[in-house]
Amino acid sequence: MKKSLILSATMLTLLLSGCTTNSSSQKETSSSSKTSTRTIKTSYFQNLSNSAKRNVKFTFKLNQDDTEDNTADPVYVVSATIKNNTNKNIKFDQSKFICVLPSNKIISDKTGTLTIKAGETKSIN
Repeated sequence: MKKSLILSATMLTLLLSGCTTNSSSQKETSSSSKTSTRTIKTSYFQNLSNSAKRNVKFTFKLNQDDTEDNTADPVYVVSATIKNNTNKNIKFDQSKFICVLPSNKIISDKTGTLTIKAGETKSIN
């Protein structure tokens, strides 16, 4: 009778200690997964440091627009491809894009904010 009582007490102790250890390790796992989530900061291009600006690549392309009546003067479309090689999200105010020509300055007719995520490439016309 004593042996079965000691055996039962030992089994109960092992069972309770196993459950306690398991629940504390689950708490550590869940708290560590919450801290590993990181947010990427978004800022305007002009607010980036010079070294970060060097990691943003711009490619411009000039194409003649054949859809317009261009018998008097040809109509051109400027396309820009922006590649964000930084680790930050970048915003651009699309109404601030300007094409400077020798005779005049053309302001973009786009509105709104263009956001390019880290490592992403976007094209605009």
